[in-house]
Amino acid sequence: MAGSAAPTRAAQFCSGFLEAGWLVALVVVPLYYNPFSAGMFDYDKTAVLRALALLMLAAWLALQAARASRLPRWQQLRTTPLLAPVVVLIMATLLSTALSLDPRLSFFGSLSRNNGTYTLLALLVVALAVGTELRQPAQQQRLIGALLAASCVVSVHGIAQHFGFEPALWEYDLSLRIISTLGNPIFAGAFLGMAMPLTLACAVPLWQARNARGFLYATLLALQSVALWWTGSRGPLLAALCGVGFMLLIQFRQAGRRAWALALLATLAAGAIFITVLNIPNGPLQPLRTVAPLQRLANMLNSEDTSTSGRSRIWRGALRLATARTPIRFATGGADALQAIRPLVGYGPETFGPAFELVYDNAIGRDVFPDRAHNLLLDALVTSGGLGLAATLFMWAAILVLGLRTAGLLPDRSATLMLLLLTTSGGIAMGAAAYIIFDVSYVAPACGIGLVAGAAVYCAAAPKTSNHTSPSEDRLLASAVLGTLAAHFIEVQVGIPTITTQLLFWTLVALLCSLSPLAPSAPLAASTPARKKDAKKSAPLNIITQWLVPGLITLLICTTLIADFAISRQRVAEQGALIITLMLLAALGSAALLARTWADYWRALLIASSTLVIFTIYNAALGALAQPAATTAVDALRIDSTYQSFFTAYNLIVWAVAAAISLALSHSQKASALHSTTFAGATTALGFLFAAGLGWQTDVGSAQAEMTSKHAQTLEANNRLEPALGLFTQLTQLHAAEPDYWYRVGQLQRRIAQQNATPAERNPHRIAAEAALRTAIQARPFGADAAVTLARLYHDWATDEPSKAAQATAAFESATWVTPANVYLWNDWARFEYATRGDFSAAQAKLAQSLALDPAFDSTHLALGDMHLAHATIDTTAAGKHLADATAAYRNALALQKKPQDLAKTHIKLGRVAEAKAALTTDAFEEAQDEFAVAASLQSGSDLAATNVLQGNLYVQRSTLQPAQSAQHATTAIAFFERGLAEQAASGQAAREFTPWMVQRTLAQLYFGLGNKPAALAAAQAAQAGAPQSEQAYFAGMINELAPAK
Repeated sequence: MAGSAAPTRAAQFCSGFLEAGWLVALVVVPLYYNPFSAGMFDYDKTAVLRALALLMLAAWLALQAARASRLPRWQQLRTTPLLAPVVVLIMATLLSTALSLDPRLSFFGSLSRNNGTYTLLALLVVALAVGTELRQPAQQQRLIGALLAASCVVSVHGIAQHFGFEPALWEYDLSLRIISTLGNPIFAGAFLGMAMPLTLACAVPLWQARNARGFLYATLLALQSVALWWTGSRGPLLAALCGVGFMLLIQFRQAGRRAWALALLATLAAGAIFITVLNIPNGPLQPLRTVAPLQRLANMLNSEDTSTSGRSRIWRGALRLATARTPIRFATGGADALQAIRPLVGYGPETFGPAFELVYDNAIGRDVFPDRAHNLLLDALVTSGGLGLAATLFMWAAILVLGLRTAGLLPDRSATLMLLLLTTSGGIAMGAAAYIIFDVSYVAPACGIGLVAGAAVYCAAAPKTSNHTSPSEDRLLASAVLGTLAAHFIEVQVGIPTITTQLLFWTLVALLCSLSPLAPSAPLAASTPARKKDAKKSAPLNIITQWLVPGLITLLICTTLIADFAISRQRVAEQGALIITLMLLAALGSAALLARTWADYWRALLIASSTLVIFTIYNAALGALAQPAATTAVDALRIDSTYQSFFTAYNLIVWAVAAAISLALSHSQKASALHSTTFAGATTALGFLFAAGLGWQTDVGSAQAEMTSKHAQTLEANNRLEPALGLFTQLTQLHAAEPDYWYRVGQLQRRIAQQNATPAERNPHRIAAEAALRTAIQARPFGADAAVTLARLYHDWATDEPSKAAQATAAFESATWVTPANVYLWNDWARFEYATRGDFSAAQAKLAQSLALDPAFDSTHLALGDMHLAHATIDTTAAGKHLADATAAYRNALALQKKPQDLAKTHIKLGRVAEAKAALTTDAFEEAQDEFAVAASLQSGSDLAATNVLQGNLYVQRSTLQPAQSAQHATTAIAFFERGLAEQAASGQAAREFTPWMVQRTLAQLYFGLGNKPAALAAAQAAQAGAPQSEQAYFAGMINELAPAK
């Protein structure tokens, strides 16, 4: 601008740092994960991004301050495209956060996702940087190149996983569904689906020009497609196809080929019809439903498919929650005072999970706790209310209008109105069809897909304007961005937006703004033309930039992979091809990154091969992280410090690479165009220091806490409770406001108390557990975990101190307020009522409530059967009825069970019922033996040995009640006992459900009764060898009696 001052060196650095920030973010967020953290994927990706975004914000503010003499620079924000919808979205989110069930949780995010309002603001900082500072084609190329480089690494890593080259052990079978660096097959598929339209857009002009570099993009597109297929994710696959189709529709109309566009639209519609018909059981395409590649697509609408049925129930629950009139009750008493306005403002970001407890359906899965609606529109409705939903739709509508206008398909106001009419009509039509064909739960996702379908119809029939205000390259890129955003919008109708896809979304929205003719023309200092006398200087500097920027990004890719793979030296040794895979990732990533900007491929390969030095660092990292398991709290803290230093080093490397890229970009400017001032440099440095300190405290520190949490949970899983307790106790001191850490302390104290032998040893731990759990409940009164654990703690306590029974009852009641559909909790409450308080009627009522919530839970039927079986010995006048009710309950459980070990245990319970009936009917013996025999047929090892002992005991009892056949029954009993002991010895496992020396004692008695003194003597001697000291005198007398006279 005329009259503007020459930029200072500090301003030039800040300008470069903003670009460096978005380049680094586009590489790090998709690729990084922290194997030593409880959050591991999204939590740690978000922590790294938020810390980087704070530095970018400091740079942006410093840059604006340096340009303060140009007041119109700030005023240009008012004309920035999409400013109004973004501001509306921010205001709706901030209002929802302020009125949230838990404002702190909504702002900072949960420990599972870390995706609160703070994260949204961090993403907007990245978008702000791109939208205001990206003005040159070279910047566009670098941005797209970084994104595609990351997608290349994700693709090749995923393909390597498919063939077994992976250093970590995952719960997924990676040969069937890959996860790459995203942590979930669906998340990996969603990212790759968003990258594919951009890859195609880069390839098309090169193919048209017959440029050999187009082959690189074709290869990358093939890698992305293969990796996407091997994710086995239906939603991302269909979304990617629709995204590419949407992009091609726009390009066909840009080229004036309406017939091609209509043919493509018809093809997409035919594909949708094909998939719909394919999902009809016994329909016209039934033979195709069993073809392996189509099986998952053929069950997308199948109510028996666990994924589909689970989502539909979550959608139905989300609708109920958004319109609920019953307030959420708190474990501390009271209820949500703002329930009346929740439909308008929502429950707050990141509160979907705890709020969903109000409408939870156990058919989703008793151990499945959704924290998202798996639908963008329902997520917005529940967390931000009607205002948030309106803001979200407004945002997407504005993006669509801006994108099509930039692409040249919105020539006038009437065309815009037609677009909005067709889009709205598509959403309403598909939503109504879903309601009629399926039910209300499918309306939201169908409506979202219908919105895209309506926009696609417009694109196919849109009038083409010849008066383009954007260059053809920008129109092509705009079509690719719209295809990418369409793929994302479709995918989040049935999926979850991750931090990676959200970063791509906001970055590409900002890129779209920069492509728009409405974007403020704020040229960077970088674009200042060089004077002739500086020409000789600029060429070497540009060469430095061309070498340094791609080289630094390649270095960052390799460093990130080192951080990902630094898990286990042993696993790396087992996966010998891993290092080759890592080299390939770096080489291909560099090639994809540099192909667009470098004509000399050997430079890219040279930089990729130079990363071999990284493997020396990799081996050093493996050695440093190879720590023995902690046995004490001191050991745990020392090992934890090592893990945290690894994460610290990674963040410092990320910041250093961003700074280095910034310097490289700054060096491309002419030295004569720069001047420096001490004040500008000092204030900029202070701003960066403040941002770094804030990011360290809020993001790096919180991620390190989750690393400590992961370490402690691992120790707890291995029953190393004391060191685990030491780590969680430290977390409560460093992060006292986080209720989850207090809950973990309370849980561990309860477990330690359970392992102590006497009440005097248990009570100190119970008191500590009580204090920690109450602290957690006070911090988050609607949280279920701490409330449920407190009830169970009082249950334990009441077994030693009956005076605690009243507190246990109150704790169970308050826990059911916050998690009313928790069948585990109702069953525990029933056991407490019967075992501790002896109240059969109250326990029966609790189990009845549990069955009403989930009649298909076998554990509830088993608990009911156990209670009736036990009460038959107390209420002897109604013993027959109780035994009959126990049998019925066990039979109900048996009908619900599938695992052989579960079936065996239930048959044993039925056998015990028959044993109890033996006093009432002689046929019960045969019934019991039949049940035990069925159980034995399903078992092996120590379980089978225990059942053999039960069978032997049954015949001992029978010999007593049927004296005439006592010898026969005793012989049968001996056979079962001998078989059980032999099976136990062969299993090599510790005996369960019986004590071997006691079985040997019974054998000695049986042999003696049959007159077989030698066998009785051998059994007595075997029993004496395993018996405790208190029994030695008894066995000495028995052996003395059985020993032959000398």
